[in-house]
Amino acid sequence: MDKKKLLSILKSELYINIPKVVRPDSIIREVEKHSGIKDPDELAAITGRIHQAIAMASAAHSGIVRKSGEPYIFHPYTVAYLLAVSGMDDDCVIAGLLHDTVEDTSMTVEEIEAAFGKNVANLVDGVTKLTEIREKIENEEICRKLTREEKQATAIKKLLTFAQNDSRIIIIKLFDRLHNMTTLDAMIPEKQKRIALETLNLYVPLAHRLGIYWLKEALESLSFYFGFPEEWAQIDRCVNETYPNLAATAETLDEKTKNVFNDFAPFMAKKIARVYCKTKSYYYIYTKTLKKNLEVGDLKNILSVRIVLKTDDVFDCYTVLGMLHLFPGFSLVQRYLKDYISTPKVNGYQSLHTLIRFKEYFVEFQICTEQMERVAQEGQLSKWKIKDDPAYRDTLAEWLRTIFSELIDSSSKPEAFVSDIENLLPLDKMIVFTPNGEEISLPEGATLLDFAYAIHSDLGEKCIGGTVNGKRATISQVLQNKDEVKVETAENQNPREDWLDFVKTQRAKQFIKKYIQKQQDKILENKGREMLKPLFVSQERGDFFDTLGKQRAFLSFAKKYSLPKQNTLSAFFIKTASGELKLGSVIEAFFSPDEISRLINAFPRRVAPLFVLQDERAADLSPIFIKGIGMISDYKIARCCQPAEGDIVAAVVSSDEGYILHKQKCPKIARIDAEHLEENVYWFEYPKYEISFIISLQNRKGALMELVNEFHDKNFNISSLHLNADDADEYSGKVYVTVQGSNIQSVENLEESLKNKEVIIDFKINNVSYRG
Repeated sequence: MDKKKLLSILKSELYINIPKVVRPDSIIREVEKHSGIKDPDELAAITGRIHQAIAMASAAHSGIVRKSGEPYIFHPYTVAYLLAVSGMDDDCVIAGLLHDTVEDTSMTVEEIEAAFGKNVANLVDGVTKLTEIREKIENEEICRKLTREEKQATAIKKLLTFAQNDSRIIIIKLFDRLHNMTTLDAMIPEKQKRIALETLNLYVPLAHRLGIYWLKEALESLSFYFGFPEEWAQIDRCVNETYPNLAATAETLDEKTKNVFNDFAPFMAKKIARVYCKTKSYYYIYTKTLKKNLEVGDLKNILSVRIVLKTDDVFDCYTVLGMLHLFPGFSLVQRYLKDYISTPKVNGYQSLHTLIRFKEYFVEFQICTEQMERVAQEGQLSKWKIKDDPAYRDTLAEWLRTIFSELIDSSSKPEAFVSDIENLLPLDKMIVFTPNGEEISLPEGATLLDFAYAIHSDLGEKCIGGTVNGKRATISQVLQNKDEVKVETAENQNPREDWLDFVKTQRAKQFIKKYIQKQQDKILENKGREMLKPLFVSQERGDFFDTLGKQRAFLSFAKKYSLPKQNTLSAFFIKTASGELKLGSVIEAFFSPDEISRLINAFPRRVAPLFVLQDERAADLSPIFIKGIGMISDYKIARCCQPAEGDIVAAVVSSDEGYILHKQKCPKIARIDAEHLEENVYWFEYPKYEISFIISLQNRKGALMELVNEFHDKNFNISSLHLNADDADEYSGKVYVTVQGSNIQSVENLEESLKNKEVIIDFKINNVSYRG
């Protein structure tokens, strides 16, 4: 993206100016400039390590080109440059140079550790997506629909998990994302939107929590431009129509502010380090107009002026505030004063904000010291620069550990985990007080019930209301900043589902959901016991049922169906009652064929339908796919083994009844002639297939990456890939790749796509297998 377009999106220069092309010597120069190391030998050792990392990164990414047309190595160079200018240590800069090598090249984490040590290896591993935390996705419908999202969510979960120990991982990832966002115009609109929304929901709040305001605002503005192009264009049009002279006014206001201090308070003018005026970002304007249902012309602070003082004396900030209210040409807007010096924001931000009327504009003046300005712009970065200080603490890592502790089930599925994290990240916080004066931080819009849960889950569960500033209040009353809140409880109170409609905090929501789920599980567990006990008793096996959890047959069943190791018996009854475990499968596991026959007679309504031939077509099941024949919707289910969707099956071909499905281990299969048997049978929409390809690929740089991207774009996960050197020559090479698919029909679509790829000379499907 050229600089002019970038400036039109950001509305101001980046805090760190990024050269169009970052050269290795620029990285070295910035490391030397910001390292603070005086010993020439020590500095030479550091720059020597970085030269080594530059060489390794350049070799690893040699010949690879980005979508923008630039050599790929420009990207890690830029990330490392941003880290160096920010004053990050040499381990962090080296990790920036190597952050994509493990994911995109043959380099391994072990090789990086051997060359640069464990710290660098951990940093690179933390931002690498391909060494994901493996999670079992129990809901296969979600797995089918959210393959890409689940994979990305897993990588994000890993990133945040690693960052609990070292927040530099987040800083590397943020600079990685910033540079990717500045080159996003090379992507297709669909991909632009997906990446922009992910950035807005996750990385913007992280930058905000780090306190790196310039980075937060840049990511926010770029995300808005690419993620909401129509809304961005609408805001742009409204701003230009409503404030046609906005840029000129900003320059005039900048000079006006400097002049009034020179003319009316020259002693204070000497203490001013700098004054700068800027317009609010389009995303800020969009959210404010949307949230408050306003027109652009109704906004009170589309312009802001920041006055930065040389002094460290905070009282000078209050002096400047008073002067601004008295200067001619500046009219104070009453009831608008935000004192973030006496009450800093959660991320450490400090400043005084006041609203002044200047001509037709309402201008927000922000007053701070140079130290406050540095913290406001750099946040956690400014602390990493002085990490050797004994007082240093990695506050972001500590905060992430706190966030994880608020997630009752941080082992949940990755996409749910990321959703929970996104709800916990935003920093629109307020402070409320207990009757004892203890401060409790809550998000804006939080209720009295959120407050109760913030203190303790037991208090939340028994909360019936309370008082706010001495006045009676219900559990749903929305709290305001600096309210004093007292909670009242009753022993017979318990959480209800409707509480989820008004609580704001993720902590409260999770505790309420956990309580409700616990109650539902109790009901299901009792129901499961009631379903199964009569079956055992009828076969004079009541004692067996009473000690079911200790029986060898049950332990084998639990292992086969992956029941949890804790509370296994309860889980068994819950899953049986909910239908997650099929009753027929349970009966088959614990009763002999003779007992099943007697159960069919004894329980004609409950058991008999599970073991009677289904004469009707299997309309309620998905179609099957028979290799060499295609999709079949017209088939029957065998009475003898009663296969369920997802079982490994074979099809018997009958001249009278067509295709009849049996489990492959059914004894009757062994007696069927091969000409009447189809063994390569798959459930059409069951997400457990592996397709093996042999592909002849052009022997040119980037060809393999293009192939990998094709599989990824078509929602196929690569489970294995290797090249055979014996099959390669000057012009082509053979690739043996196995992918996992979620719908057997999608293989046909993939075949069409592969036929149209220029880099693919020829290919064939070597095997389609079932992973049941």
